[in-house]
Amino acid sequence: MSIDNAEQIAYWNGTGGASWAAAAARMDRELDRLGKMAMDALAPSAGSSVLDVGCGSGTTTIELAGRVGPQGRVIGLDVSGQLLEIARRRAAVTGRGNARFIQADAQDIALRMSFDAVFSRFGVMFFTDPAAAFANLRTAVSSGGRLGFVCWQDAAANPYLSAANTALDGVAGFQLPPPADAGEPGPFSLADPGRVTRILRAAGWDDVSMRPRSDELVLDEARVAERVTFAIRHGPAASALAAASDSVRAEAAQRVRAALLAFERDGAVRFGRAVWVVTART
Repeated sequence: MSIDNAEQIAYWNGTGGASWAAAAARMDRELDRLGKMAMDALAPSAGSSVLDVGCGSGTTTIELAGRVGPQGRVIGLDVSGQLLEIARRRAAVTGRGNARFIQADAQDIALRMSFDAVFSRFGVMFFTDPAAAFANLRTAVSSGGRLGFVCWQDAAANPYLSAANTALDGVAGFQLPPPADAGEPGPFSLADPGRVTRILRAAGWDDVSMRPRSDELVLDEARVAERVTFAIRHGPAASALAAASDSVRAEAAQRVRAALLAFERDGAVRFGRAVWVVTART
């Protein structure tokens, strides 16, 4: 029996969904290369069917629809109605008629269709009950079908994700929410390769492989400013800062900017990023 995912669904249809919707273009730009690492590993064939889990604003679904061609089909699945509105508009503009979107929870949706593959770009780390979710996804894949997704390695390997919040810890009159415990829904919930392998095997997936991959994200001055704005207005600290005084918000922005500039090298801010590219099959 799966654990109720209601809290995550509420978040992604509230402040979380609004934050990602506001920053969709930037997020897609920054995550595109990492998502394509997993997409290349999955290598969906022309004419095949793919389920895109946690598809968000639809960029990956549209890319997959192009890869499988007009004879294939791709279903983008997400709990966030706000993000799926963007996804449907994007699909219409690009003319990808073989891309469709469903608002539902991958953890317990009864999918009345079979897929050749399941894909996700950072969309599987927020399951309240990952064992139930991956088992449910397994039931939607035909014999010999494949799984491919990308998830973050641990926080220490990804200052790109933690630098802004670390900088905010200590701002006068402000306190960050405590970090999620290991294994709880969040960006690093699948960082432990041993745990991920156990979950996938117990859920019925075979030939589990976790390949470490890394890259460098380079931010110019404009993109540093974007990240400062996101951290203050939309990031994990946004709800707390919304009630803060102007002076506290100004101090917070200064601290975030300084934390990002600490990674400046050769005229740009450079962050190393580390992920797992995970593949498995039925």
